[in-house]
Amino acid sequence: MRIYFTVLVVTLVTGCGAETAAEKKSLAALPPGQFICPPSSTSAEDTVCAAVYDPVCATTAQGSKTYSNSCKACLEPDVGHYKKGACEDS
Repeated sequence: MRIYFTVLVVTLVTGCGAETAAEKKSLAALPPGQFICPPSSTSAEDTVCAAVYDPVCATTAQGSKTYSNSCKACLEPDVGHYKKGACEDS
């Protein structure tokens, strides 16, 4: 029984956070300070974001836009990545 528990723990620890080669390549292509939106298994209508103000700046087809938090930004279909903090006015 002890060996099964050990194998389970090792599998869970090493399996968490494993990235594919494609994910590592896409992460390396991002500018420093940029974060990728996680893939969503639910629709935007089924997602509930916390009402926390932690602004992020995301680039959309219409230009840069400040969102109240990363959850709200990643709900938008044309947002793939973002950076922490509000967008700078140009």
